[in-house]
Amino acid sequence: MNLTKAEYAMLEYVEKLTLTPSLMTEADVQKLRDVGWTDRDILDIVHVCTYFNFRARVVDGLGPELDNWQLKRARA
Repeated sequence: MNLTKAEYAMLEYVEKLTLTPSLMTEADVQKLRDVGWTDRDILDIVHVCTYFNFRARVVDGLGPELDNWQLKRARA
């Protein structure tokens, strides 16, 4: 799979936002602008990333036990 510079920059951004959100700076946003993302695009990227992180933390925080079919599907 060949990623464009813009796609690669976006993935680096969301990885940092997911793993170390307190380290995000304006320079991280500027890197996205530099490869062509608009401010609206960046806002959408942040919303999608944080929404999925929020959902995962809510589910993990409640500690549900998964059935075998759910585990197989998650691993696929």
